[in-house]
Amino acid sequence: MNETPMTERHRTLTDEDIEAIVEAARERMVKEVYQAMGRGLFGAAWKMMLTLALALAAYGGFTESGR
Repeated sequence: MNETPMTERHRTLTDEDIEAIVEAARERMVKEVYQAMGRGLFGAAWKMMLTLALALAAYGGFTESGR
């Protein structure tokens, strides 16, 4: 068995290894950006729906009921 401690071993990365690491990091970052955008858009749509519901309720409360 190799008796050298792990800190003394030298590992080299090939160009393919580096490309794979960079590609995986890029895919992860893109995925996180799209998820954040989706949460933001969903939050904005939810707020607009609540505002519309409150406005409709207020309009119905202030108008006469047809009497």
